[in-house]
Amino acid sequence: LEKDGFLKYDPSTKTVKVNGEYAKFYMQANAKKVDYDIIRFSGYGENYVGVYNIKNNKIFANRVAKIPFNDSSQVFAFPYDTSKVVINNNRLIDFDGKIFAGRMDIYGKDFNFNYDSFHIKSNQIERMKINIPDKVDPTTGEDISLKPLKSHLDSFKGSLQINSRFNRSGMQSARKYPSLTTTSSSYVYYNHPNVFGGIYDKKKFYFEVAPFKKDSFQYFVADALAFDGKLYSHDIFNVFPEKLRVQKDLSLGFVTQTTTT
Repeated sequence: LEKDGFLKYDPSTKTVKVNGEYAKFYMQANAKKVDYDIIRFSGYGENYVGVYNIKNNKIFANRVAKIPFNDSSQVFAFPYDTSKVVINNNRLIDFDGKIFAGRMDIYGKDFNFNYDSFHIKSNQIERMKINIPDKVDPTTGEDISLKPLKSHLDSFKGSLQINSRFNRSGMQSARKYPSLTTTSSSYVYYNHPNVFGGIYDKKKFYFEVAPFKKDSFQYFVADALAFDGKLYSHDIFNVFPEKLRVQKDLSLGFVTQTTTT
């Protein structure tokens, strides 16, 4: 109880002082009368867990395994072992790693979590993998298992809205979260060895996805998922606009009619 802040023990007088405000808030949160958050994590290290810099008031934590941001919208971060988690003023958190956001897996560097706006932003998102339902519980409608698409979105900037900043606990149902807004183009490449032996050079044959905003990452319908953009086909065709959709082979692609020449 002392470690969690509910009371303070004075060994010299052998007295215990209860933190009334903290206890009251906990009871109200437990009764779902006030909003709260679930953010709590630990670091690991052989000699020390982390470092507190008194000059800039930052904490550098080693080997943080998991950061839970919101369990109702299913947003959790898993920092890389090789990077440190930096805790700044006002509960701002910086890290490199991967984020599970609903049915999306997002990998990148320089993620910046803002507590006040309750979003995570990065200008160095390396990849986003998309998972679609494989099995669904017929009673609850919840996902039992997911399967990943063969295509993914690479190299973009964006901001992930975890939940409403007034709903950090997820007390209220908000199916539109998590949502993602990209602020740059992203790219889908087709240079995988399984695609005609990897013949398509990613520098010359790719699909450029236009910046987008999409929500309901935990509940989207795969058949309705689409990304606007342009195909660059290594001069096989002139660059032309199209819309990527989920194909039967679980890739992102399209079916179109080419013009006669």
